[in-house]
Amino acid sequence: MWIALGRTSAYDGRKKLFYISTPKIKGMCRIEEEFELSDKRRLFFPCFNCGESQFIEWKRIDFSGPRPVYLCIKCQYKHHEEDKTEILKSSQWLPTAEPKESGIRGFHLPALYAPLGMYSWETALKQFKKGKTNPQELKVFINNVLGETWADENIKSFDPEDLETLAEDYAFGEHDPLPKGIGLITAGVDTHPSHVDIVVRGWGRGHENWFLDYVVIDGDPNQDHVWEQVYEVLTQVYTHHTGIKLRVAAACVDTGGHNTEAVYNFCRDKFEEYILAIKGTSNQAAPIIGNFSLVKEGTVRLFPVGKPATHGRLFSGIRKSIARAQKMKEVLAEDDKVIDYSGPQVMHFHKGLPSTFYKQLTAPKSKWAKRDGKWQQVYETTDKVADHAHDSARYADAAFGFLNIDIDRLCKELDGVPIENVS
Repeated sequence: MWIALGRTSAYDGRKKLFYISTPKIKGMCRIEEEFELSDKRRLFFPCFNCGESQFIEWKRIDFSGPRPVYLCIKCQYKHHEEDKTEILKSSQWLPTAEPKESGIRGFHLPALYAPLGMYSWETALKQFKKGKTNPQELKVFINNVLGETWADENIKSFDPEDLETLAEDYAFGEHDPLPKGIGLITAGVDTHPSHVDIVVRGWGRGHENWFLDYVVIDGDPNQDHVWEQVYEVLTQVYTHHTGIKLRVAAACVDTGGHNTEAVYNFCRDKFEEYILAIKGTSNQAAPIIGNFSLVKEGTVRLFPVGKPATHGRLFSGIRKSIARAQKMKEVLAEDDKVIDYSGPQVMHFHKGLPSTFYKQLTAPKSKWAKRDGKWQQVYETTDKVADHAHDSARYADAAFGFLNIDIDRLCKELDGVPIENVS
């Protein structure tokens, strides 16, 4: 690119340079750097009712009615998608900032302006909803639809002590009920030459989740007695707070490392129990869990699990949990009110979990690095810190994704709430 720019020097004073691109990662994006130097023009249009000049923003689109509408920033007039043609006809590019260098114009045009019959606001909403539970989908939405850079809040490391302070005192078992809110249980299994790690997670509305157990089974995974103990953990009976008996609905067992054949042998005849053999993929676009392929002459279903997606969702849950706890402290300090430690993606930890669990859960460090000439988010663990609990937790999340279940509806049904009476 620099050579191409150099060749324009002969036309100094008359040349015009165009930088056109979809934005990517905040702080690492060339088009963002150029736009910040410009006058940051937006496509303004006058409100059909009051004439107020404005540009289309995602936050101003209202999806509460039967059809999406854009609300005027002044009079709240409802502009329908069918009005796009007239909106575009009456629009004009207006600067919103002083350029840092004279003569630099920047134009920002999100997909929300797409002409009628092309990309719709309804489609944008569907894509946005997918991104609520998949960081990779959300990144695509932010970049391609809104035309904005992706500011990833997950790029950080966490102090394990911050999580350990969140531990709650709840007991459960076959006779002692699970904490209220849990409607589904999954597990993740990570194998190593000398032991097997298992994380059991409970799931509730909005992907709120509870870490129910962390089990380390010592022994060579090539020995049958080790897998007998694994199976015992995966078939443990739990009690819902209504008295209904629950078991692990699905489990993912990693085939990576030195124990591939042993995992294949264990999972081969257990698909009907949703005990799945998995293999991680570093593909940035890979979903939480993908479609299986047949291995071992068609006797084993092998499911790909997206490393970036599962790492990202686990980091997101940790961040939201710490933020929720901090909010509780702030509210309590201000007016002595107590707010619940709950909410979408919030994680719960019981006091029986060892300190090593928290250290391993937070072991990977997230950063951006260039891979094959492209910036990618990578998760790395130092040789001195194990990350077995972290990986097992990711696999339990993949098992939840495999079930593809409406967890909100399931929890309501288990609680005995009439579905037709619940919004």
